[in-house]
Amino acid sequence: VQNPSLPNAQPNNSGSYTVTVTNTLPAGSCSATGITTVGIVPSGTIAVTPNFTLCQGAALNLVSNATGAPTSYSWTGPGPFNSTQQNPTINNVQAANAGVYNVTAYYTSPATTLVCTSTAASNVQVVGTSPTNVTANPNNLCQNGNTSITTVAPGAISYLVVGPNNFNSNLQHAPINNIQPASAGVYFVTSTFAIGTVSCITTGSAQVNVIPVNPVVVTPTVATCSPNNAQLSANSNGATGFSWTGPNSFTSAAQNPLLFSPTPAASGIYMVTASYNNGVLTCFNTNSVQLTVYPKLTFTLDAYKQMCYNTLLNVPGPAGATSYSWTSSTGFTSNSQNLTIPGIQPNQSGTYTLNVS
Repeated sequence: VQNPSLPNAQPNNSGSYTVTVTNTLPAGSCSATGITTVGIVPSGTIAVTPNFTLCQGAALNLVSNATGAPTSYSWTGPGPFNSTQQNPTINNVQAANAGVYNVTAYYTSPATTLVCTSTAASNVQVVGTSPTNVTANPNNLCQNGNTSITTVAPGAISYLVVGPNNFNSNLQHAPINNIQPASAGVYFVTSTFAIGTVSCITTGSAQVNVIPVNPVVVTPTVATCSPNNAQLSANSNGATGFSWTGPNSFTSAAQNPLLFSPTPAASGIYMVTASYNNGVLTCFNTNSVQLTVYPKLTFTLDAYKQMCYNTLLNVPGPAGATSYSWTSSTGFTSNSQNLTIPGIQPNQSGTYTLNVS
């Protein structure tokens, strides 16, 4: 045929093609020949990962798989990015590295100067992350106080807070109320960032210090007779100091103060405050003591009495006591204020003693 066609030409079709043109005339036939050289470049297709989604800071590995035998590659992308490697890597990708990456494979042949190409594209998405900054407000507090774990991580879609005493929360501002010493320690927060099904995390932490505030143990009621001394006492585990206040402007920094020869005017409520300290914060707890100082009743009785047989013996006791107790060497007893014996007999002679409270 005048213009033959080679469908689906392959590299082995390269070479010299000769055409002979023949003209038939009455006097005979004439012919002429011509030669053309055909060069077929062995090209192929190139395949890449069509979509990448990866975390900020990760390494982006661009991989191209080309059929045939390409002689070179060319990558272009955001940034602007370019590379002549078949499989280039971008370390520590950032949001600016997101976008479309195009790769071109180049095919050549010694049989021709023609350069054939094959192209493909990868769409890269970068999940933006930010540092997780965690604070405890306050981070030093007394037992039974309240604090909150606050997280700042712009762009995060969720949070996970874990800490001592099996604490966990999904709140950006996670409260801890009525805190106890077992809840002291480090609280860790994981912030999550995502695009589609790909999620990335950053973490942070904060320290919480809890000062134990223990009960203040006292003797709740102290009683003494004037002018005896009165002993006050207090105890509390972990306390670093004590402070007492009471009637008549009484103050003391002793843990167990002694009141020397108190009068009944010293009676009343005494308040003790225990302090607890971790070097940064001081906490307090209190308790109270009721002190009663009873007055001592001083009195005298007739030292000696002589009575006539069968007459009335009357010895007055002092007024103002709570109770009275008469005893005698003769076995006589009485709880009356006054010693009264009508018609006293000789066998009732003896020593009579009065005790008052």
